[in-house]
Amino acid sequence: YMAVLVLGLLLTVVWNTVAQDGPEPATEPKVAAVEETKTATKMTLGGLWTQGGWTMYPLGLLSVAAVGLTIYGFMSTQSRKMLGTDHVPTLQQELMNLHVDEAKAICNGSPGLLTNTLNAGLDRLSDGVLDVPSMEKAMEEASIEETQGGLRVISYLSIVAQLAPMLGLLGTVSGMIKAFQKIGLGGMGK
Repeated sequence: YMAVLVLGLLLTVVWNTVAQDGPEPATEPKVAAVEETKTATKMTLGGLWTQGGWTMYPLGLLSVAAVGLTIYGFMSTQSRKMLGTDHVPTLQQELMNLHVDEAKAICNGSPGLLTNTLNAGLDRLSDGVLDVPSMEKAMEEASIEETQGGLRVISYLSIVAQLAPMLGLLGTVSGMIKAFQKIGLGGMGK
């Protein structure tokens, strides 16, 4: 929801600044030069967006994606959501009473880092036979999977952080090529 809100806010700001940057009426050359220097000093977001060219659109999308992924990452990695510590007393009581099926039901009913890891260990119990090394191995594997699953958002954020500077440099280089073409066409290069 926050990503949609941020995207809407960004689009509103861009729309308002682009709407304000309408064509100006023709004036005398001397007055136009003075007004051109005034407008050069006060640049709006819409003006920068227009000057940036086509690369501003993917950069804007990457910015919104970065903000959205950051907010989602904070929301999904909260300790109470990942660990589910409110089930710990109940699980301890069930396991102390050797009610394995009830503990499995609690783990299946409330998935999370702690409950999924414990459930993987409880799945290794077969016909009441306790195989501690097998349970430990299963719980280690499950904890690694759960931890990596929670950090998947960070890998997406890393991709966005690598793509955005590359697109920015591509836009800079294409802008420099356009500027040198204009200089060459104007005869200033000689």
